[in-house]
Amino acid sequence: MDPKTGKVTYTSLTDRFFSENRSFKAGKNELWPIPQAVIDNSKGTLKQNVGY
Repeated sequence: MDPKTGKVTYTSLTDRFFSENRSFKAGKNELWPIPQAVIDNSKGTLKQNVGY
């Protein structure tokens, strides 16, 4: 990065940043977890999604 202009120049694809590895787990990742406060406020109506 040029400190004067802030311009970033990449010399190759490997110079780009890596944020994280992600993987999909069938049976779990189709749904999001339900926040515990929402489960508590439901007075037993809601149950946590399987896998969380």
